[in-house]
Amino acid sequence: MTVCITAASGCALNNLEVPAELSRKLRRADDYIRLAVVAAFNAMQDHCDSDNLRPDRCGLVLGSGFSTMQTNFEVLDSVVSGRQTSPTLFSHSVFNAAAGYVASTFNLQGAAFTVTDFAFPFFKALQEGYLAIISGKLDSCLVFHVETYSDLLTDGRKKRVKESAPWQPGVACLLLENKKMVSSAAPCLEDIEITRKTCAPEAFLVGQQDVIQGTESLILYDPLGAGILLTELLNEQGFRGGLFSVKSDWGETRLQLSI
Repeated sequence: MTVCITAASGCALNNLEVPAELSRKLRRADDYIRLAVVAAFNAMQDHCDSDNLRPDRCGLVLGSGFSTMQTNFEVLDSVVSGRQTSPTLFSHSVFNAAAGYVASTFNLQGAAFTVTDFAFPFFKALQEGYLAIISGKLDSCLVFHVETYSDLLTDGRKKRVKESAPWQPGVACLLLENKKMVSSAAPCLEDIEITRKTCAPEAFLVGQQDVIQGTESLILYDPLGAGILLTELLNEQGFRGGLFSVKSDWGETRLQLSI
């Protein structure tokens, strides 16, 4: 069985535009949830066969390193200060809240869960989605990487990384499908391999990743960087696939892509 990537979307929070049809649904949502829901909307809108996606055979996997960190701190602030905690704020502090919003918004009835890990959360989510389709459990799967960070994290990085620029909140999203369900040409994910190794915790605050695609290489310091770069490559005219690899202090990810 072959898995195709039929849509790719990604953006930074400061460029996020909420479609009018989602404004009511997202009126109480925090940034973390809004990023995931809008990215899912864009991915499915960009996919010409989106009307053929069966809700009971479409799932989602959301990856995140720092997840709802800022919302968690806001809940803790209200507890420490003795104020009443907002039920909405508390529900949004749960790591799986964004996955739940996406599933309910688009009536996705397949598996929906969140992968939280500082090391390659996007690619671990991608691997889970790939395996779910390969196994025959799903026909399609949305895969995300969402990060919103927090003020405390920014302060922590400044102590470890000289002249560190704040990481920008954002999202990367891919729509995976069984090739048999796809009527037009699309890049295919032939294989994904993730190798993990032990590293110092400070390495995750530095965030350095060496990305190689074909003969080109790039050094990134943003947890979202590799995922956003991958979405951009997949949307480029003339993309011809090949090996996409990410190396860091915490391991290596290798994706084999073809057309």
